[in-house]
Amino acid sequence: MRVRRAPAPAALELLYDLFFVAAVVVLSFGYSHDPTLANLAWIGMVFTLIWAVWVATTLVLNLLGRDSAIIRALVIGQILLLVVAVSAADGVYAHTMATGPLYSATLLLLAGIYYQAQRYKPELRSFSRIRIWACIVSAAVFAFSPWYPDPGYLVIWAVGLAILISPAFQSQGLDSLNVDIKKLAERLGVFTVIMLGESFVKTALTAAESQLISLEIECVVGASSIVLSIWWLYFANVPAEGEATGRATHRFWTLVHLPLHFAIAGIAVGATMAILPHSSHTNESNSTWTLVLSVVLVLVSLAAIELLAKEQDSLRTSVLFLSAASLALVFGAYSARQDYLDSKIATIILGVLMVAVAILEHFLRRPEEAPSLA
Repeated sequence: MRVRRAPAPAALELLYDLFFVAAVVVLSFGYSHDPTLANLAWIGMVFTLIWAVWVATTLVLNLLGRDSAIIRALVIGQILLLVVAVSAADGVYAHTMATGPLYSATLLLLAGIYYQAQRYKPELRSFSRIRIWACIVSAAVFAFSPWYPDPGYLVIWAVGLAILISPAFQSQGLDSLNVDIKKLAERLGVFTVIMLGESFVKTALTAAESQLISLEIECVVGASSIVLSIWWLYFANVPAEGEATGRATHRFWTLVHLPLHFAIAGIAVGATMAILPHSSHTNESNSTWTLVLSVVLVLVSLAAIELLAKEQDSLRTSVLFLSAASLALVFGAYSARQDYLDSKIATIILGVLMVAVAILEHFLRRPEEAPSLA
């Protein structure tokens, strides 16, 4: 009797990443056209919710090392529900009727993935059981979103999120479950690349909507320079840190990617508002501060990753990142005192800053020893 070969989950994970980024694009378009604090809180919460599901699914697929027809069906169903959930929101005061219950259904599918995981690998029974119950209880919290007050539901959603991620802080570590730490680091790296690609594509599509004049062209170059500099800085040392040992280190290393990914999406939003401010119904202050705060959040996240690396160059490199973040904040404050510079100029200046940081970071690191030819 022939046994069907169990495929590796790499293709499924890549599909999951691409659709997650599609959901992020939908969210970012919403804020570009309505850059208010209430909308920012809504987008930040929903981004965190779907990011938490992404991390949980990525981790369980990593532990399994394989997938099946049932798991593929559950993940694809999860993808569809996530995209529909963020697409259903047409405003911060008019979305809970659909978004909460859809996210609740997504959590039930995640519980199904955990159930299948413990069937395929009995050693995952303890790991999966507590997460199944966390998904079910959290799903119940989100299912009743239509009856929560607007916008006070965000507080209750935060409670549901805390329930969902609570198993990650239990005493049991992942080392005993033979998690592939190197592969997990690579997965987060691949996802970061896709997020950076989303930022570049969003900026390019915005630029293609109208005929650009000279300053707008430089603005596109500035936004692209920010994205490419982040790529350079992220991959300068992240793979080495990803192979470090220690449960707390890897837990925090994973969590610090949340603000990093959110900030990368914010750069795309800020660049969109700077290139075509009239089409995005915004003003110079919104676009400038969106870019400034996103760049600051990226630099602070990279500094945290550097400190986790615990290498000989980590301290001074993190000081460089934090110093650059301080300069970006000073620039934002100066821009505010000048009744806000043209946001296109702000984009160019921030692009120059990020390129300078990438160059300085390269020279700050001690060169690696050349391999011996003997």
